[in-house]
Amino acid sequence: NESTDCGVELYGVDAPIGDLEILVCALDALSVLEGCQYTLEIGNRNFFHNACTALSLEKSAVEKLADFINRKSLKELQDYVDELAISEKHKHFFKQLPWLCGDLSTIAEARSIAFDESLHAILDELESLCDQLKELGYEQQISIDLSKLPRMEYYTGIIFDAYAEGIGDSILSGGRYDQLT
Repeated sequence: NESTDCGVELYGVDAPIGDLEILVCALDALSVLEGCQYTLEIGNRNFFHNACTALSLEKSAVEKLADFINRKSLKELQDYVDELAISEKHKHFFKQLPWLCGDLSTIAEARSIAFDESLHAILDELESLCDQLKELGYEQQISIDLSKLPRMEYYTGIIFDAYAEGIGDSILSGGRYDQLT
């Protein structure tokens, strides 16, 4: 197996301007795909993790929830969440999380189930970022996925994947990782 890969790193730029810059860089790179529809799917790894922290969930519970959400295994997720010793409101949050993907209205939908101030802060940042991308003319190329969880644990904020029509896997991916270096 052989694959060609290109990496772009942005050092020393704080969020949110750094997040905007790297997303615009990704969108500009994708613009060379003439005649091909593509979408840049944006999430934030902290949306899930902050919810787990707010509820003081054990590491094993967080890992199981993450696995079910990543695999979009809705029945296993529902059954597992029903066993957790958390309120119905919090159970509803985890059961709805895999469905929080789509156009920019997803942020408003997420606000209705966000139960912690830190979750609302993440949504505020994401909404501001998307507003800026809209102003730059990228609204049709972006979507939201708040159930997106990174494959690597070093990510600390936004995460993104690009998908192109007719290709079954992401063609571009990345995210913020402040502590890796």
